Amino acid sequence: MMRPEVVFLRPADPSFDCRKAVQWFTAFMVEAGVDFAFDDRYELPQELPDDLTSVKVVIMHADDEAHYRKRFADRLEHFVKHGGEVAILEALPAQQIKEHHPIYRLFSIMMTRAGVTFDHPALRKRLQNRTFQEVFQLAQPNLDGRIASYSRPEAEYDKEPYTYGGLLPCQALAELEPDGPWFDMLRGMLDVFMAHARDASPNALHGMPSFFYAARRSGNQAYAEWAVKRIRRATGGAMRIHGTIQTLPERGQNLWNESLAHLSPALAAFAQWTGETAALVEAVTLAERLHAFNYDPSTSLWFHAGRPDYHTPVLWGRGQAWALFGLVGLFEHMPKEHPKRSLIAGYIREVAEGLQRVQDEEGLWGNVLDDPRSRRGVRACAMLVASLARARRHGAISPDFDGMIQGGWKGVRGRMWPGSLCCMCGGTGPGTYFYYTSRPFTPHGSAEGVHAGAEAMLTWGKDGFLSTL
Repeated sequence: MMRPEVVFLRPADPSFDCRKAVQWFTAFMVEAGVDFAFDDRYELPQELPDDLTSVKVVIMHADDEAHYRKRFADRLEHFVKHGGEVAILEALPAQQIKEHHPIYRLFSIMMTRAGVTFDHPALRKRLQNRTFQEVFQLAQPNLDGRIASYSRPEAEYDKEPYTYGGLLPCQALAELEPDGPWFDMLRGMLDVFMAHARDASPNALHGMPSFFYAARRSGNQAYAEWAVKRIRRATGGAMRIHGTIQTLPERGQNLWNESLAHLSPALAAFAQWTGETAALVEAVTLAERLHAFNYDPSTSLWFHAGRPDYHTPVLWGRGQAWALFGLVGLFEHMPKEHPKRSLIAGYIREVAEGLQRVQDEEGLWGNVLDDPRSRRGVRACAMLVASLARARRHGAISPDFDGMIQGGWKGVRGRMWPGSLCCMCGGTGPGTYFYYTSRPFTPHGSAEGVHAGAEAMLTWGKDGFLSTL
């Protein structure tokens, strides 16, 4: 029997602004581990529970305050008389909601004033115990929307969400369910990409391995031929720094982990297809330079960016996820007999060992990896789980890390909510420790959660997953 501490009464006829505010507020409750009432369809209640003994606060949106105060007048009066709180979520315009801070401020004030339990084991257990099929069905509307938006001519093909929130989840699902609709969806995105994408910079090659995958699976070499031309144009004459390609010249003298994620797998896949070994040498050199500048031997983790005499001051979660993604993608496309393959596998094992040391009891990692007080950047956690599972499947790491990776997937699915991973850190460049710990967090990125789950299923077996399409 559920005995929640928070009851958020569902708006009767919500406007767009109201729906958005409630979505974000409930996502912050999931993030904080607040035990609140919802049914198996993730709907909030429209009735007060018969027993309010466990409830510490009843929340209603301002649009519905008059309705619910009249409907439950006697019970709410009795509830408040015996120490309960009634809180009102203010009506806010959508633009303020997108800026995140007003909703999070109201959430923090309400929860603290009511004395609710954070990291409540009942909420965590309920969400973590879901199967991949269940969280996939939860996230599917968001994933479908992503795929639809990335199948339009005006899509932002050069932006990394196109790959991490569109191509990669779709490709993993196509591998997981070969007879499902996913490969056709992936090809549909790639077809539009080829027809409408502009020339790319070296930092916008993150989707190229999917083209080589599509060429091999479909037998249509046009995908690979297009990717080969795009990679040649992007890297030919590219700016060089510290003996390697600088993918982000606007960021000065530093080399960034994004470079490893966005360029090295593309170059390795290019070399695998064309046999041009110089591209693979370039991909490995970039990994070696970044390891020399950004790797921290004391933690076995990577700083976000660096150069010979400097690195950024914080072990940022998504910065580490970029590095690991690039290393695994490089390893996957290297010939097994390549003399540097064991070196790249060693880099991956180092990261796995470092992540194992800083993983929390929930299975997640902090936005600042070695600071247990920092919020959990769950998009980064999902990216780490996906890359670690893929590394395990391709033999870069041993079964010794299975518990960590499976625990990470359990933690990620425990933070999945309709349309959201709860929550993800905003984009972060170089800055002080306080800059990294004060970045805004928003409830987005459920497609990356699907990607993490699909990679876990591919590595350790399915849980009865069949698509609903």
